[in-house]
Formats: sequence, C-alpha cells, structure tokens
Amino acid sequence: MASFSCPRRAKLDRAGHPPDPHERNCVELTPSSRHTRRHRPREILTRNRISHKCKTMEAKERKSFLSGIPSWALSIMTAAFSLIFLFAIGYPLQTHYGENIGGWITYISTGIVITVACFFICRKYPNSVWYTPIICNAVGIIAAIIEPNFWGTSMWIPYLIGWVFSLLGAFSGAWIGRQAATKANL
Repeated sequence: MASFSCPRRAKLDRAGHPPDPHERNCVELTPSSRHTRRHRPREILTRNRISHKCKTMEAKERKSFLSGIPSWALSIMTAAFSLIFLFAIGYPLQTHYGENIGGWITYISTGIVITVACFFICRKYPNSVWYTPIICNAVGIIAAIIEPNFWGTSMWIPYLIGWVFSLLGAFSGAWIGRQAATKANL
C-alpha cells in the first residue's frame, strides 16, 4: 500500500527535489522503491481526499497524557494526591464537625478516592493488581506502622474500610480489564 505526503510541507521530497510551490499535486511513495513519481491531477485529488480523511481520523484518536504513564507511576501520583486530599479536606472538616466525625468523613472520602484510582489503574493495567493498592495506600500503611496511637483510637476503622475497598476496586478493575483485553483479542 502506498503512502502519500504533500511536497509543500516537506523541504525536499524523497528524490531530493525541492517542492514546486505552483503545483498542488502530491507525491506517492511506493514501499517497493525509493523513488518518487508525479501523478495526473485527477488521481491526485482523489488521493488527497483519502489522505486527509485518514489524518482527520488519526487526530480524533487523541489519548490522554495519562495513558502513557506506567501503573507504578500512576500509583505514586495517587498516593501523593491522597496525601494532599487528606490534609486539604481533613483540617476544614475536623474544625467544622469536630475531630471524631470530621476524621471519619476525611478518611472514608480519601479511601473512596483511592478506591476509584485503584479501579481505573488496574483496569488499564490488570497485572498491576498486586502492587497498586499497596502503593496507593502507602500513606495509611506508613501511618499505621509509625504512628504509636494509630491502633489505640477508632481511626483505624475508616482506614481499614478504605484499604478493603481499594483492594476490591483493584481486583474488580483488573477483572474488567482482563475481560476487555480478551474481547479485544477475539
């Protein structure tokens, strides 16, 4: 199958000739040979329409900047975001509702954010189900290990609920991701 390029956009075509600014025809690059060949205007118009349609279709398939990031990096970004989210909503809620109710709301909402992130990361990368919940919950895991009063208060309950939900979100996302990959291969 031949590919087309417009000589007005390139400085030199494959044969090394500069483009003619008065001609509106394109150059066909054949895969079997490395030389260029000029075509009649009727063929050129049809071929230009086809190539412009292909370029338009390619432009519509733009992907998010997050689609190229590996799962471990997305998990680290989720952990950093959860820490910022924890402090951003934690202090106002604890000052407004009190330390007990505000803490519960803060930790459960942070667990929901981490659960949703684990679901989407593991749906895109199903093999990362074994380490994504651990990296995403790194803030809570480190707090459980370092904090001396962590298990003495009732604040470990919302953290544990968040950890369980993030595991469920990760495994369900991996299951859906594997099913989608299986359907795509059929």
